[in-house]
Amino acid sequence: MIKRNMLIWAVCLCFFSNACIVQGASQVDFSLKEDEAAISFFPLFDGEATLVQDGTNRVILINTGSKRSRKELAYWLDFYHIKQINQVIITKQSEKYNGNVDWVTKQYQVEELIVPKGSKELQTQHTTMWKTKDMYQLSKHIHVSVLYHEEENFPSMDFIVAFGEHQMLYMSSPASTIEQHLLMKPVRKIDLIKLANFGEGEPLSEPFLKQLNPQIGVLFSKENRTIHPDLASRLTDGWIELYDTNKRESLSIKMSPTIYDVMKFKKTT
Repeated sequence: MIKRNMLIWAVCLCFFSNACIVQGASQVDFSLKEDEAAISFFPLFDGEATLVQDGTNRVILINTGSKRSRKELAYWLDFYHIKQINQVIITKQSEKYNGNVDWVTKQYQVEELIVPKGSKELQTQHTTMWKTKDMYQLSKHIHVSVLYHEEENFPSMDFIVAFGEHQMLYMSSPASTIEQHLLMKPVRKIDLIKLANFGEGEPLSEPFLKQLNPQIGVLFSKENRTIHPDLASRLTDGWIELYDTNKRESLSIKMSPTIYDVMKFKKTT
């Protein structure tokens, strides 16, 4: 059983949600040890952006949000004291996911751009395409396995990020698709699910959620979002805590190989 710790920084208001809301901070430096990592979900107005950092100074950005969210993206990258990004991963060829990729690539000296196989818009000499069953080591302790990729219409991919005993399922495909492909694999317990398509469309089934037994579900925001009415109840029935970036708080999870701390940060300006 993975234990949760509480990390109290600055002025924290701690609730029964097993997270701290940190107020009044202008920047955050996790001071990660070599065997630690942190993953942060940005509360963009429109689109997805997730920051992954580890104690070897690797910085990975998963998606860049829409162009309308560029100022917010810049704010949160500065908030987490990011000066350079090693890799940018785009999980779906859509403006809500890749709207700022050109700006990020130039502004943060990105070394590698990773996209789903079949992507045609994002092609540079530093572009790598991922496909189903690919496995990658992004840093000494962070590993990724691609569960599924779609090449038609809007190329996309779903993958699992593993760090120590922790696993995060990063969804882009509809629930029925990801369930079909995950059920064919010997997947151990998932700690966190990044939900697909901003909560729209059919949610994951109750038996599937019970099998994976995640503790946290993360939902990103977009303009004119319409969440499926059954999403919240299915997560609640499965004792899964839902973090919605629409609440304008950044969610950060700091991890050692066996435990993790959950923090929420409010924007100060």
